[in-house]
Amino acid sequence: MDIYVPYAPFMTHVCQWNGEGKTSAPLVEGIADYTVLKANYNPPGFNKPGSRDRWDQGCDYTARFLEYCDELIPDFVAKLNNMMRKTYDVFFFFKI
Repeated sequence: MDIYVPYAPFMTHVCQWNGEGKTSAPLVEGIADYTVLKANYNPPGFNKPGSRDRWDQGCDYTARFLEYCDELIPDFVAKLNNMMRKTYDVFFFFKI
């Protein structure tokens, strides 16, 4: 089964919205890396929770931030993805 796990981020893009190109690439890739975390697969070198100052310092840091958001608000990432269907606004984070 592990042979398929590295493809999880790429497969996520199939059912992921990007605000018709308005969403930042780090957030899009961070959501994809979040699926890796949800699959309980932590590749070597993947950061530990709380290991940086900002959520957007890399895709794996964004994934950890989204994991945290999802712990605070169930289905946060799914709601965010749905809101990004036609556009993107940083205020989506406040609306959820």
